[in-house]
Amino acid sequence: MNDQKTVLLIDQATDSRSLLAIHLEGMGFKVFEAENLSQINSVLNNQKVDVVVTEWTLPGLGGEPLIHALGQDKRPVILFTEQVIDNAVVILRRLRIAALIPKKRRSDLLTQISKLTRPTFESTTSAKGQIFGKHILLLEDSSMVRHFIQRAIEKENRGWTVIETGDGPQALVEASRRPLDLVIADLEIPGLDSSTFLRL
Repeated sequence: MNDQKTVLLIDQATDSRSLLAIHLEGMGFKVFEAENLSQINSVLNNQKVDVVVTEWTLPGLGGEPLIHALGQDKRPVILFTEQVIDNAVVILRRLRIAALIPKKRRSDLLTQISKLTRPTFESTTSAKGQIFGKHILLLEDSSMVRHFIQRAIEKENRGWTVIETGDGPQALVEASRRPLDLVIADLEIPGLDSSTFLRL
C-alpha cells in the first residue's frame, strides 16, 4: 500500500507554486499543482488529496466559492496568501479553514502540513492531553522563537500540547477549537490588538 501523503497546491503564480512544490517533494510528499478551477476539479476527481494549500482568490473564482469547491469537509484546507480577508476570523471559522499562513512564512506552512499529515502522532498527543496534559496556545511571529519555546515546554512537561501560530486571526481560530489552559502571546504581532487578545 502506498502511504505517501499528497498535497494540492493552488496558485496562479507559477514560480512561487513550483518552488513550494520542490520543498514539499523534498520532504517526501507527492504534489499536485493547479491554477484554475478546471485543473482543481481534475485533481480532486482523479487523485487522493490529503491537504490543500490555496490562495484566497483565482481569476474568475475566489473567496468562499473557491473554498467550497475544494471540499474542506473532506480534507484540511490551508490558506497561503498575502491578501487581506475582510472579517477573517468569522470567515475562517465558518469555512473551517485549517490555517491561515502569510506567504512570507513558508517554513510555517511546511510545519503545518507536516502536522496535518501525521494523524497517529496528533491523535496520540491529543489523547495524552485529555488524560493528564495541558493545552497551551503560543502566539509569536518568530518561527525560531516559537520552536524554541514549544520544545522547551513539551520537553519539561510530558503530555502537554503546544499549539503555535504566528498571527492574531489564526490564534482566534485555534482558540475556538479547544479549551485552553494557558496563552503565551507576543502582543506586537500582525492582526493582534488588545480586543483580539482578550477574546482568546
